[in-house]
Amino acid sequence: MKHKLIYSCLILFVIAALASCQNSIQTNTSISDQYFPNKVGDSWTYMVNDTVGENLQVSIMGTTHYSDGTPATIWKWIWPENMNQKAFGTDTTYVIVKGDSILISPYLHVYSNGTKLIDHIYIFPLQAGQVWRHDADSSQVVSEDSLTVPAGSFGGVYRIHTTGGGPNYFLDRNIWFKPGVGIIQMYQKRFYGGFYGTLKLVDYHVK
Repeated sequence: MKHKLIYSCLILFVIAALASCQNSIQTNTSISDQYFPNKVGDSWTYMVNDTVGENLQVSIMGTTHYSDGTPATIWKWIWPENMNQKAFGTDTTYVIVKGDSILISPYLHVYSNGTKLIDHIYIFPLQAGQVWRHDADSSQVVSEDSLTVPAGSFGGVYRIHTTGGGPNYFLDRNIWFKPGVGIIQMYQKRFYGGFYGTLKLVDYHVK
């Protein structure tokens, strides 16, 4: 009888452990499912600097892995032909989902100490007053607004203000982010390797 009781307890423990693992996986993937669109085939079109016909095309082209096994999605930024600007330092970015955070990396590279070059991050769920830091940058969710752009009118849009500075580096960025849609609008001043101007959402497709 005692052996049966121990066996039953072991079975219950295994079931609970499996359920816990499943819930953990669901929690991690829900960041991209609920807040940050990050599926292959998702795409966005942005008007650049309020110029009609000067559009930036952003699309998720596929998936890949870093050399340490970290999975990432591949984002491609196709700028108007007459521009050689880069929004985040490169025309291809790699997006990593890690816990409650989205990490944006400009290079698919792991350093010898195991770290990656992360350009900027989002921490979800967003809420007004929320603050986080990354390297020389400091980000704050300033407010929850309504915003109208060429793609339409959106409520529940969070304005994220990011500033940073250092030797040969300056950043002042405002991003208006709509959970489930993505960046609705961005105004950025970034010197030495980055886009300087305004992006406004014209059209989008998310799964």
